[in-house]
Amino acid sequence: MLGDGRSRALTPADVRLPPAARLYLLGCHQGREDLRAAWEAGTGIAAGGTAGAEGETETLLSTLFLLHLHKSGIPALPGLFSQWVLANRLIRPLFGPAREMYARSGGDPLPVLNWIEGETDLAPVESFLGLARRHPEYLTGLSPSR
Repeated sequence: MLGDGRSRALTPADVRLPPAARLYLLGCHQGREDLRAAWEAGTGIAAGGTAGAEGETETLLSTLFLLHLHKSGIPALPGLFSQWVLANRLIRPLFGPAREMYARSGGDPLPVLNWIEGETDLAPVESFLGLARRHPEYLTGLSPSR
């Protein structure tokens, strides 16, 4: 289930897909094996047809993924999604302080990214995060995930 925190949710039973479809789940914990299996069974896609992040995810990174997808197109989706998953994994230990800093900055992502760069090695996702520096206007003032 993917919920919005307001008692509204999308469940696997709400979606029907052809067996050969791929499903990319932008939501917390959707990459867990049990949740992926539930999405595959509920939507009708073949085993192994889903992808998601194994743990908590962040709205800013999800918005950045959508911005990349808009700029690069659907053929880039698998690679971009892998970068989104990796960015969430690398930054996840810093989500709490990063969210606080984002709120204090008035929703400006640049000071947060600068701080995160000093706390962890972001080289593996440098190109993914680089778009945030070129287009902070799309990432300013978001409501962080909880």
